[in-house]
Amino acid sequence: LSCQKKIALLDGVLSVMDEKDRCVGKGGPLFESLIRNHNNATDPDTSYQAARTAFDSIIGPVDDACLSSMLRVCSSTNPVKWKEALMLIHSSDIVNKAYGPGLVSRRALSYAVITCSKADQWEEALNLIDVYGHQVNENGSTGKSTQSGVVSVAAINSIIRACGRSSRPDIAVQLLNDMPVKYGVLADERSYRLAIIACNQAEHREMKMRRHISSDDPELKWWECALSLLRRMREDEIKPSLQTFSSAVSACEAAGQWQRAIGVLQLMPAFSPLLGHNKMEGIDTHEPANLYCLNAAISACEKGGAWVEALQLFENARSFQVRPNFITVNSLLIALERANQLELAESIYKDALRDNVVSPWKRRYDNDGKLRNMMDLHKFSAPLAKIAVRSYMGSLLSPRRRKFSTADAVFIVGKGKRSEEMPVLIPTILQLFRDEFGIEATIDKKNKGRIRVAKESIENIIESKKWKV
Repeated sequence: LSCQKKIALLDGVLSVMDEKDRCVGKGGPLFESLIRNHNNATDPDTSYQAARTAFDSIIGPVDDACLSSMLRVCSSTNPVKWKEALMLIHSSDIVNKAYGPGLVSRRALSYAVITCSKADQWEEALNLIDVYGHQVNENGSTGKSTQSGVVSVAAINSIIRACGRSSRPDIAVQLLNDMPVKYGVLADERSYRLAIIACNQAEHREMKMRRHISSDDPELKWWECALSLLRRMREDEIKPSLQTFSSAVSACEAAGQWQRAIGVLQLMPAFSPLLGHNKMEGIDTHEPANLYCLNAAISACEKGGAWVEALQLFENARSFQVRPNFITVNSLLIALERANQLELAESIYKDALRDNVVSPWKRRYDNDGKLRNMMDLHKFSAPLAKIAVRSYMGSLLSPRRRKFSTADAVFIVGKGKRSEEMPVLIPTILQLFRDEFGIEATIDKKNKGRIRVAKESIENIIESKKWKV
């Protein structure tokens, strides 16, 4: 039977029940099944209202099965009903097999914790564990129990994830450390992964702050914390997932720790042949090298000024049929341009053009209403934009070049609205034309996000074949 047919059947049974039978002692399984099937229905919001109506129709105290099912419904809506979950768990009187007031099951508490965590209410989730996180011992006394766990691993993982989203990696790591002793559960791969992701996000936030505030304060480095957690996983014989490795590499990338980033790649079986290592015995290396990890490692080399290592990673990837994307090429060309390796940078840029990894030419309407080819640079980094312009200007001198257009050359650079401070591309490209080509390019009067180079200026350059490179 479908959920809807089951719900109709259960509603029919409930409608003919005497009021005195609408208690958990006689109708508990019926109420629990009805609430659970409402949770499996297609519309979460309608399902919540229907499930809540069934839950509220229970006369007398509810049992654990009904409460747990209702709390699970609260966690399934979008957005989740975390306030309702708090009210339910605080007001429900669970007395069956209880030796004291306020005792709720591990299952019900876990669902309530997950509901609060999904709403990033991690403090409320921890408060619930403090209030209800006790198990009943065989002698009837209550206290923290580590045999079956205060809550489920999934519940703790949900709090760790909420802490990461709430910019509290310190709490996330503390929760991970407290899992076996305080909460009676062992961390799994997801526990470590979510904590490492929180560290990675924190390191990226710190990187943005360091752009504006210079500090030599030896405070905690989140990339170190991510690597420490990764090392603990391996010591505990927990196999890291691809996302776990990716987050660790990304944290190193944010800090410019290129040696550590490559070190993490060396732990990944898929990267062993790419890095020149022999295949690890007993480990399947048929999984292709992950491009996100490769990009993060190359970006780490770029930030650390290790352009040789960035180039080596790039070339090794291509030799093993790993197709680079725009981010790969962009990071590498930033490193080469900053190292003044201009010829090498232009060669790689031309390869990217040939392979359609970089596609700067777009058909756009000009001020006269006609469609023309324009070089779209507004998604390029400043170094990549400079390389693209140099390559274009160099192509005009080729004996095989096409006849130059009768219109101005137009470069789309954007208005700099996404720049954190001042626009970057506009002054960069204007200065490039002035310093290297002796051309006074101008900002388009009708479109401030475009730079124009008069056709006469380019024709003069072609004739003289002289500029500073």
